[in-house]
Amino acid sequence: MLSFTEAKAHIANLPLFLQVETIPVWQANGRVLAENIIAAQDLPAWSNSAMDGYAFQRNDIINASEENPIVLPVSNIIQAGSTTQHTLKPNQCVRIFTGAPIPENADIVIMQENVTVTPNGIVIRKCPKQWNNIRQMGEECTAGKVLLKKGTQLDSATIGLALSASIHHVVVWKHPKVGIISTGDELKDPRKGGSLTVGQIWATNTINLQMAFQTMGLDSIDCGIAQDTLDSTRATLLHAIDEQNVDILVSTGGVSVGDFDVVHKALADLPGHRVEMNFWKVKMKPGKPVAIGTIFTPNKTIPIFALPGNPVSALMGFYQFVRPYLLGKMGVPNPELSTIEVTLGEDFQKRGNRLEFVRIWLDRQQDMTIAFSTGHQSSAWMSSFADATALLPFPADKHLLKKGTQCTVQCLPNLGKWPAKWRT
Repeated sequence: MLSFTEAKAHIANLPLFLQVETIPVWQANGRVLAENIIAAQDLPAWSNSAMDGYAFQRNDIINASEENPIVLPVSNIIQAGSTTQHTLKPNQCVRIFTGAPIPENADIVIMQENVTVTPNGIVIRKCPKQWNNIRQMGEECTAGKVLLKKGTQLDSATIGLALSASIHHVVVWKHPKVGIISTGDELKDPRKGGSLTVGQIWATNTINLQMAFQTMGLDSIDCGIAQDTLDSTRATLLHAIDEQNVDILVSTGGVSVGDFDVVHKALADLPGHRVEMNFWKVKMKPGKPVAIGTIFTPNKTIPIFALPGNPVSALMGFYQFVRPYLLGKMGVPNPELSTIEVTLGEDFQKRGNRLEFVRIWLDRQQDMTIAFSTGHQSSAWMSSFADATALLPFPADKHLLKKGTQCTVQCLPNLGKWPAKWRT
């Protein structure tokens, strides 16, 4: 059985078939840059006013004071969107609005609240510093400089930045084709309707994982439910590989040591393909029975993540293995779940010597973030995952984490309540 750290090292070396594509930047939300973005223009492209007010030449008002106020006539009005290049003559000022281009020779904008308007002009009683309230051309970024680095996962802010620098198309990693397989005679697809009979459960893993991939901006293919037979499992795997032509394969169930856990047998004898599995068990909880490896087809290599069938274990395997693997392969510099420091709000205990990821919810109390267990930590209890805001990695060599202990926890994306009250 591998340690969690050893398993992560093996996974990092798995190959992945990735391609790039060029798409409009406004369609790139959630996509990962495959190349640096180079600014196509200065940002700002021209000097403009940061305030509604009046633009001056500093030399004209440098001696202004309460005892010696200076009055300058208003020679023009410049609105945002003006395309005329104005020239400010000595001993004059212009009325200017936020975003409007600064006239030539002007090097100060004074807010309208800080001047006095008279019939003879604008009264100035204090001279600000040069470039006051002016966004200077190129002060944020200059043309030809790296604006966003390869590996950046684009969002609303980074897309807005790219557009501001006249970037209309970006080179991103093409989404790999993700295939998902569930295994088990007991599974029934909820999308087909009907009701459960004794011995059946809803096949939730595929849908859970598809939703998890969507939070990464990735679509996935439901490659079906395999029965607990060698022939059915092998046929379902071949369907995903040969007919769906997936680039990465994720399965749930059938990876333990029971009589009907046949995924490892099916992978060991997959017609037309060679399979190398790195490991079958990881010293972690939940999610110990995990098989990670590579399927070698005549055309490409396909990483396979064979996750446990229990819904909590399958989702945990996604967050700890699949998600960081994919983001890492696309060059995201920090592919793991983000972390924060918290204070434990209760004692946490565990048995055994495995690293355990405890589902927790967080509460903000004064200047601290307090962590509490979401309750029963069974790998079959999705309610404790539904309540979770974060995961507490409980070290393998510890059995007690006392209340008040400072810990680093993993934040879950788009998941959980804060605090958890939906079942109370």
